[in-house]
Amino acid sequence: MSHEREVPREEAEEFARKNGIMFTEVSAKTSDQVDQCFLDTTARIHQLVASGTIPVDDVDSGVNQRTVASLAREDARRQCSC
Repeated sequence: MSHEREVPREEAEEFARKNGIMFTEVSAKTSDQVDQCFLDTTARIHQLVASGTIPVDDVDSGVNQRTVASLAREDARRQCSC
């Protein structure tokens, strides 16, 4: 698969590092790592919202506050030992 790459992995990793973004190598052809990429991305967004880095009260943030509340309830349910 590495011989079919359009962009060398090292170049993509360096771009991600310089721009402060996540890097995950995925394959559209085999769907390898696609699910994990979405899971990692949504977990990071949730982390940024929970920490206040992405403000939920800012309309331009693109965060739907109802969705955030739903995720918070889901977290609370997972922590419950009942």
